[in-house]
Amino acid sequence: MLALVVALWLIRNRVGRGPLTGFLYFGGTLVPALGFFNVFPMLYSFVADHFQYLASLGLIVPAAVCAKRIARRIGLANMWIVWTLEGGVLVVLAFLTVGREPVFSNMWMLWNDTLAKNPACWMAHNNLGTLHLERREFSEAIAHFEAALRLRPEFVEGHYNLGVILEERGEFDQAVRHLETALRISPDYWKAQYVMGLVRKKQGDNVGAAERFRATLRLNPDYVPAETQLRSIPKR
Repeated sequence: MLALVVALWLIRNRVGRGPLTGFLYFGGTLVPALGFFNVFPMLYSFVADHFQYLASLGLIVPAAVCAKRIARRIGLANMWIVWTLEGGVLVVLAFLTVGREPVFSNMWMLWNDTLAKNPACWMAHNNLGTLHLERREFSEAIAHFEAALRLRPEFVEGHYNLGVILEERGEFDQAVRHLETALRISPDYWKAQYVMGLVRKKQGDNVGAAERFRATLRLNPDYVPAETQLRSIPKR
């Protein structure tokens, strides 16, 4: 990469500074996604095509200019065939864009499309499970969360989400199993502590519930529901 920068600098008087500028723009725009900084998507993947969407302009623009210059040199700059080719490229890109756009119309379409193309995508299963959970479609949500955990057994949010559903359904033993797994993987996961408190309270274990709510508040002092639940427990 450094050799390419040097080469573009050395030939700048022959080809202009455009190629060097485009390359530096491309590399500079990619810097935040090269691993020097912690960015949220890297929790899930170190490689993603959208990391280079903006950076790709640094390659597309010089490539377009280069194609135009070549056309001029071979005498095609003013011929109808050049404009036809350029227009054809735009038509194809527009057609592909229109065909792809419906996938992004809502989250249901996006994650179902993802699973259709990549059935092993645990994140898509988890996100679809979350959407079903919001609708209180528990059976469908459980199926997706269990699929996510089969693909990634140590996925803390998958265990937490299953714990939430099972707590709602009154299946306390199974809920505790998943919540304890979530806390084993991530001891500071305060959401799991809170739901464990709800489970203990519904089981009549006020002492255990109070301990869980206090643990939640130690991890997240501003979480009002935990404070409310703690105050609702009768004092002995």
